[in-house]
Amino acid sequence: MTEAKQSMTEEQIQKEMGRLFKKPRRPPNRPDEALRRLIKSVAHHGEPLSWPEGFYEQLQHVAGLQIEAATEEAQAEDYRARAKDEFEEAGVIEIPSTAPVSISDEGAFVQAWLWVGAQD
Repeated sequence: MTEAKQSMTEEQIQKEMGRLFKKPRRPPNRPDEALRRLIKSVAHHGEPLSWPEGFYEQLQHVAGLQIEAATEEAQAEDYRARAKDEFEEAGVIEIPSTAPVSISDEGAFVQAWLWVGAQD
């Protein structure tokens, strides 16, 4: 840990955090894009002295999780679309656009609504 980090009081750290994270100049499109921009900025300009030890590494980890989640959602959307094309039949089998998808290496389970009529 550098001397500058050690010499800051908790109040100074809070003040610096407030200064760094004021109202954004331009709002990010998505959280994952904001994380990418922040990581690129830190890689270029260096880590602020007010950040706690390991904070940058935590940001990198969170960015990786965001990218992973976005990739999984894109795959889920693809499986939903394919399931709709292959199996959906209005009033019999319906697949909502928010249907849960369980993805494996061999394919995916896509949750669907199946109509079952009353017994006669």
